[in-house]
Amino acid sequence: MENHAKCLLVLFFLFVLAGCGSGDDAQTQDTIAPIIAVTVDNEAPVITLVGDAVINLMVGDTYEEPGVTISDNVDTDLTASISGSVDTGTVASYIITYTATDAANNQASISREVIVEEDASPAPLSDAYIFHSGNDDSFSMEYWGDTWGTDTVYTDQPSDTTYSKALEISKSSAWGTVIAWGNEVENSIDVSNYTHAKFKVKTDTFTSIQVVVQSASIPESSIIYNFSSGSDLGNGWVEMQVSLPGFDDMTWFSLNFIGDAGTTVLLADVYFTILEAEPVTGPPTAAPNPPDYADQEVIVLYSDSLNQDSFIGVWNANWWNAPIYAEGDINGNNFAKYEITAGGVEGGVTGLEFGFENGALDASTTTTWNFDLFIESGISKVEVQLVSSEGGAKYVMDNPPTGTWISSALLFNELTDNDASGSGALNSSLLESIGIQLWGPEGTSVFVDNIYFSGTSVAYGLSVSVSDNNDTPIANANVSVGNISVNTDATGIALLNLTEGEYKVVVDATGFGLAQDNKVIAGGDTSLSIGLVPLNVGPTAGAPAPTASNDEAFVLYSDVLTVDKPISYWSDNWWNAPTFSQVSIENDNIAKFQIIPDGVEGGVTGIQYGVQGGVVNVASATGLRFDMYATSGITQAVYQIVSASGPGISTMLPVPTERWITVEIPFAELVNPTGNFNPATLNQLGLQLWGTTSDSVYLDNIYFY
Repeated sequence: MENHAKCLLVLFFLFVLAGCGSGDDAQTQDTIAPIIAVTVDNEAPVITLVGDAVINLMVGDTYEEPGVTISDNVDTDLTASISGSVDTGTVASYIITYTATDAANNQASISREVIVEEDASPAPLSDAYIFHSGNDDSFSMEYWGDTWGTDTVYTDQPSDTTYSKALEISKSSAWGTVIAWGNEVENSIDVSNYTHAKFKVKTDTFTSIQVVVQSASIPESSIIYNFSSGSDLGNGWVEMQVSLPGFDDMTWFSLNFIGDAGTTVLLADVYFTILEAEPVTGPPTAAPNPPDYADQEVIVLYSDSLNQDSFIGVWNANWWNAPIYAEGDINGNNFAKYEITAGGVEGGVTGLEFGFENGALDASTTTTWNFDLFIESGISKVEVQLVSSEGGAKYVMDNPPTGTWISSALLFNELTDNDASGSGALNSSLLESIGIQLWGPEGTSVFVDNIYFSGTSVAYGLSVSVSDNNDTPIANANVSVGNISVNTDATGIALLNLTEGEYKVVVDATGFGLAQDNKVIAGGDTSLSIGLVPLNVGPTAGAPAPTASNDEAFVLYSDVLTVDKPISYWSDNWWNAPTFSQVSIENDNIAKFQIIPDGVEGGVTGIQYGVQGGVVNVASATGLRFDMYATSGITQAVYQIVSASGPGISTMLPVPTERWITVEIPFAELVNPTGNFNPATLNQLGLQLWGTTSDSVYLDNIYFY
């Protein structure tokens, strides 16, 4: 069957060929139809998104349709229909679908996702209000309108009603006329984004204001401004604009009104704001380039021309009415600027601190302190100080050259000792800071650049002989100069190798009081003799048992009573503090305070118990009680019970010695110098001692009763 079909097809094919080949059969030609090729379209268009497949928008943005492009194998100029919509006012995910259909009814689709989200970026920072006529307070302040223990009195209903919110502040009879706002450390406020504070004042008699901003972690900013520098608003009001230090943990913002005469000042509209920084103006030319030193020849703190070895961590420590610090540059050459404030025209001083973050700077291999200064006209005096942990030295420029850069190279041994008593000494191996003190009109400045140490020091031997009061050599006594320490040999001699300079030599030996002396090393080996005095005898028995019970006492330190809040820090060095140690006598732990050589005339330590973890509230108690043993040479003791608003002081003169005594200090008998001692906010106990380095005071059973 299959072969038969094939034969028929062949015959039909031959028949057709024969017919086509006959040119004289016209009728046959007319009846044969032409063969036409037909194309079938079964391909859909191709759609391509213009832009991203996923578009992210924030609420409130405008959605602009990006569209698509379309291509097709047959048709041209195709367009897409769009389904779906986007509401940029509502957070959601939206699907936009694009569909295209060609002439053969082939169809294609593609989709795009549009996501509308909340704006996560921070809103532009608005002004922050402390006390304002047109706005509510921006911050929660635990202490609103505090007077810092000055007895300042104020009312929020002054007779002048120019502003709907205003304070009328009366002059205080204490150290200041203060209004302040603050929080405890744990509730400190981030004001780092604000550049200035503004407030309005009206007064006929007050002349200036001290603006104090305190931080939980770094030194406070304290700047005095004259009211004459404010903007006159008319009707007697002036608006002040003052810089903020940019603390991210501000604890206090305080205004202290200054003026000897007058009774009141009006204050309104206190707030923080953001102002565009003004360019820092500088000298007409950059500082001269320092000499071309090799890296190993210099120790560099600050310079664009030399490779820096260390760095200044704090440029503007406020030692006293400090000039305002800023940094600028001249064609890329940086400088530090110090501008005298209204309160610092008579010697405002700032500290440049560099020896606290990574330890003291050792520049003992050098001999010379170098820096460049540009002093503006009108400045009458400049004093610079180089400070070590053992003392400092200074250089004074009276009527200095102005209007030009001055390159100074000061030998360490030619600087003048800061300590008139001679007990301190600059130790170039323990450098910590630089002080700059200025005398001149408000608004004038000094510029600083290229701070470094140069020169090559020479080392010499120092032989220290140590003996007792009978001239007997003391073996194994510790002799120290800064961070260098050597013990004496069997003959009582210690040998030290020191570079040229003046040094404080300290000697310590078991059973003896500390002793020290200063020695200048210059040009050759030298020697020093130091005598030690035996310690005066301390207690041989433990302290007497307390007379109060646990129910009657709030206890800070005792082995007998239960401690209610422990002492967190025994040795806050208020001034030449005695050294603290704890001894055990008859299994009784006792706090010991040993006078040091610099503190024989009233060295004082702070004993902290209410700084960490909050103040101690003993408002229901009547006084402080503790047991004390003083050695024979103690002549006077002063105790300060310190509250957050002011101290209460008790003086013991003379001091019972060589026996345990129980000391009672009723709150009612304390000298209250500020008038603001408050037993509800106690935080420290100050202990100040007069005696010799052979003397100590022992304390036990410290509690409020």
